[in-house]
Amino acid sequence: MEDSSLPVVPAPIAAPGPAPSATAPRVPFHCSECGK
Repeated sequence: MEDSSLPVVPAPIAAPGPAPSATAPRVPFHCSECGK
């Protein structure tokens, strides 16, 4: 398995939405669908 062949892109960091929101408990849930 050659990882170097594939572009190493972190999934959690790739999504600038649910990741930072869940990390910041002080930020009120802006997504009623997620409810977080």
